[in-house]
Amino acid sequence: MVSIGRGTVIVGEINECRNLEIQGSVEGTISTEMLVIHEGGSVKGRVHASNAIVYGVFNGQLEVSGLLDVRGTGRVEGELEYGQLAVAMGGHISGSVFTGFEREQRNSQASQQTIPLPPSSSSETNYRPNLTVLNGQSPT
Repeated sequence: MVSIGRGTVIVGEINECRNLEIQGSVEGTISTEMLVIHEGGSVKGRVHASNAIVYGVFNGQLEVSGLLDVRGTGRVEGELEYGQLAVAMGGHISGSVFTGFEREQRNSQASQQTIPLPPSSSSETNYRPNLTVLNGQSPT
């Protein structure tokens, strides 16, 4: 476990950390399994975590694949994505909010391609001028 104490300010990257507890201030990029931002603690930047509990303040891009738990004193602002979300009374979230499922849908839509097909020489009335390819595979 790594703990950033009250009054400590870190600017930079924290990677491959199993458990990270922040009582001070961090600005930068964080990758951790479990993130706890304590009351009085703050994080500004980009974070990827398996699970997170926020009692303090987060501002930036937060991606939590499991549970994002915003407690009554917690404040999360920016772009956030989560697998599951819990917000206690008094907790605050604002910005762009997506579930992991919504992100998969956005990525799928972005990877769709349209391939025009030439008209058939036969006189088919069911001619479809475009074929949509999903995830790099054409429908059968």
